[in-house]
Amino acid sequence: DGATFGILLIAVVVGLVRHGVKLHPRLQLSLLAVLIAFVVVPSRLLSASGIDHRLPIAAAFMFVAVSDWGVISTKWRTAATAMILALLFVRMAVIETVWLRADREYDALRPMFDKIAPGASVTVAAPVTEVQAGGVPLYHFPTLAVIVRHAFVDTMFADPHQQPLRFTDLVQPLAAKHLPGVLWKAAAEGSLPGLDGYDDMIVVDPAPGLDPAKLAGTVTFAAPRMLLIHLSHTEAEHPK
Repeated sequence: DGATFGILLIAVVVGLVRHGVKLHPRLQLSLLAVLIAFVVVPSRLLSASGIDHRLPIAAAFMFVAVSDWGVISTKWRTAATAMILALLFVRMAVIETVWLRADREYDALRPMFDKIAPGASVTVAAPVTEVQAGGVPLYHFPTLAVIVRHAFVDTMFADPHQQPLRFTDLVQPLAAKHLPGVLWKAAAEGSLPGLDGYDDMIVVDPAPGLDPAKLAGTVTFAAPRMLLIHLSHTEAEHPK
């Protein structure tokens, strides 16, 4: 994305400096407002993440609407079109490579679900940065246990500001216990809070200094970016 943005930005700046590209006066302020929003809008807001990553697309479409490329000669317009097509093909090749790598990583992690008992209650510990855009995302990967093991996973899409799903009264207390980021930090420090009612804990992107021996449970699945820990039995009854 950075390389694409840089190439297009250079092309636009050259066009503006050489007066080959003109902006319609009435829409210049609108384009400026979108660019300012890109600078000031936070990366996360309420239940949405990566907000600032989405605005360059809006700015690009806005620029198409406000710009006039008619001054440029046919030869340069053809060259610009060829460059954009080449850039598109390169981007698609990169995206395909990343997706194939993600498929291999997901396939390597799928056996973890065989270690989870049907109907189990699973809590997830994940770093705050895991919800940001970029890389192979794993934040929502544990929720596949809902499908393949009929398990309860506390990070299931049940944000009242974003998703239509709602937890039942039986599991609502479990869902409200710990945020994934807080639990991840506690696991890294070896000081987990009480997890009564949960059978297993999935740790996404374990901290480098994480010592599973200090956690109240047994590691049943281990991978570089994910751990499954079967928690020690508690006296609390698991809500099902």
